[in-house]
This record gives sequence, structure tokens and C-alpha cells, in this order.
Amino acid sequence: MIFKSSTNMKEKRKLSLWMPWVIMLIVMLGTACEDDDPSGPSGSLAVDLPAIDFGNVEVGTTVTEDFVVTSSGLNAVLVVSAVGADLTATPITSIVSGATSSDTVEVTFSPAETAGARSFTGSIELFAGGATQSVPVSANITSTPTLMFSTASLDFGEVEPGSSQSRDFTLTGARLTTGVTISATGAGLSVVPASLDDANGENTITVTYEPADDAPEGVFNGSIEVSDGAAASETLPVVATVTNVVVGLPVGTVVYSNAMEFGLDHEADATESDFSNAGMTDPTVSVAYSIMPRNDVTNRIRTNKTSSRCPDNSIGDCGNAMRFTGMGSTVNIALSGLEAGRSYEVSYWVRPDGSTDRSMDVTVTGDTSPATEDWGGLTDRSFYREETRTGVADSSGNLEINFEFSSDSTSRTISVDDLEVVAL
Repeated sequence: MIFKSSTNMKEKRKLSLWMPWVIMLIVMLGTACEDDDPSGPSGSLAVDLPAIDFGNVEVGTTVTEDFVVTSSGLNAVLVVSAVGADLTATPITSIVSGATSSDTVEVTFSPAETAGARSFTGSIELFAGGATQSVPVSANITSTPTLMFSTASLDFGEVEPGSSQSRDFTLTGARLTTGVTISATGAGLSVVPASLDDANGENTITVTYEPADDAPEGVFNGSIEVSDGAAASETLPVVATVTNVVVGLPVGTVVYSNAMEFGLDHEADATESDFSNAGMTDPTVSVAYSIMPRNDVTNRIRTNKTSSRCPDNSIGDCGNAMRFTGMGSTVNIALSGLEAGRSYEVSYWVRPDGSTDRSMDVTVTGDTSPATEDWGGLTDRSFYREETRTGVADSSGNLEINFEFSSDSTSRTISVDDLEVVAL
């Protein structure tokens, strides 16, 4: 009995030592449970923007708005979420702690192309340690039909009259509910296709410019118009420079010839009209004649019939030749419409018509060879000799051929036949 009594007393002493610590633990646990009580938070969340109204927002575009969330008396994770299609918020997972802390929240709204025109309502929800805030979000989604071109204008550069050039561009349509018509404004301007039943997406359009043969030189301005007949229409400017560039003639083209076939009797005076009637030119070339006999004595530039060159190069009554005499007597042949800077071979046949001294000066534009041709002292009167010179058309496309008798005589003559100018 005494042993038992002693043991009970020891147990009571141990219990009395641990009891205060047990009571303290129970109080602490009770306090912790009160902190986790869902009936209400121990801190708060506040926002500086009570609501977000984005106004009109076109489908396929993006708008943003920021607001600041402030916490007080919280030690928790701040969670932000967006409620509503195409609505997002900055994913914040920061810890809000202490008496006061703040975070910026970025809200983004990007209505999809397929969203269609309608009113939108959503919200941004915030939560931290039982404290919550909700920010309403609203917008008016619009869906406007649009037409866009791949280029600001269409430039054809230089285009010659009677020629044709084509250019492509891309037409991009969006949110169109009807087809479109495509038309061209401006002489010589056309477009393919002229319409599209469905122009949504990318479409290749071909524009052709074909100025008429008589189109004036200068700047051409036109346009391409695209319209859905309702809300969407766009105009694409078209520009070109019409230039009348002379197309180069093939090498060997005879641009001028004159067989001196005047159809006149021997020794008949030759006039400018006779030269004009006997001459032939390429359609691109024009010719003018100037006949100036010495002292205006007309028979000093006349027809030689008996000394003209026959097809077999023999001499006989085979047609006419030009025969002239008298110092300073001149026959000038002026060609125009040639290619500027191009070389031309000038050939002609000469018969001196005598063995005594006689000469003529032959000048051709651009020719650098000596002008004087001495035809005196030749014993054989029954031949023709071909002479050639190389001329160069000036910057305006002109070339002159000038025959001038240069002997001081009015009786000695020189005959010239079969003049020809060939493009080199």
C-alpha cells in the first residue's frame, strides 16, 4: 500500500508539470483554426479600375487595358483569371504580403475573325487568401467588310503605243458577305477577272495596259475600282508613261533610194519634183530636196539619158541620171526620221562624162572622209564607178547628203545615178 501511494503521487506531479503546455497548445490550435475560417478573410483586395469598357473592337484586332490591384493585411498567393472568350489577363502568381502590396494586371481582348458582330461581357477575377475582387469587362464587337491591295499603286513604266503590258496584284478580302465587282478606268486599261463571287482571302488580279497606236506621249493615269456594292470599296491608282520610241530597223534595210529615173528627155532640166518622184523611202523616213544650180541657170542641173547605167553596168540609153556642172551647183537631199546616232551606208554611181579636169564635193552628215572627189583626167568615158560613204544620223535623226560641183567650169559635167542609203 505504501508503494502504491508513493507511485500515484509521482504521476500527479508529472501531470501538473505538463498541463500548462497542453493548455497553451490547445489555445494556439484554436487561434489557427480561426485564421482559416472561410466565413471571412483577415485582409483585403482593392482595384483602381472598377470596370473595363473597350468600346468598339473590330474582329481580328487586339486591345489592352491595365489596372492596379492592391492588397492589405494578406500573406497569400494572388491568382488572376479571365472569364470570357478571347479575354486574357496577365498570369500573376506573386505573393501579396505585409501591410500593403500592389501588382499591375494587363487585360487583353482579341475577338477572333469568326466572332461576328455582337456585345461582349466578361470579367477579371482576383483571389488571395480568401479575399476576392471582380472587374467587369464589356465591349462591342464589330465585323466590318474590308478590301486590301498588295501595293499602293500599279506602275507600268514606259509603254509604247500599240504595245501591251500586264501587271498582277493581290486583292485580299475579309468579312465580305457578297461578291465584288472589279472595273478599270482609263483608255486602254483592262482587268481580269471582272468580278468575284467570294473575294474573302487572297485573290490574284491581272491588269493590262494597251495604249492605242495614236495614244499621245506623256503620263497616263488610270485606276482599278473594287466594290462589294455596299460597305466595302477601294481604288488602286494606275500610272504609265506613254513613249513613242522608234523601233530599230534591221541591218541592211534600205531607208532611201533614188534611181534618178526622171522620165525626161536627154538634157532636160531636173527639178526638185523630179527628184521627189524618182525617190523611195522607208515608211519611217521623210525626205526633202533642194536644187540650186549656179547663178540659177536651170540647165546646169539636168538629165543625162545617154550616159545612164544599165542593169549590166554597161552604158547606154537605159534611163536617166542626174548631170550637173558649174562651180557651186548643188543638189541637197535631207532625210529625217532616222535613228539618232545610227550609222548608214550612202552609195551612188558616178560617171565623169569626159577626160578633162572636173570634181565635186560630196558631204554626208557624220562622214569623216574627204569631201572632194576628183573625176578629171580619166581616159575611159564609158564606165560607172560606185562610191560609198558612211554617215551618222544626228541627235534629231536627220542625215543630209550634199552634191556640189567644185570645178570652175560650166561645160565639163559629172553624172550621178542610183543613190541608196542603207541602215548599218
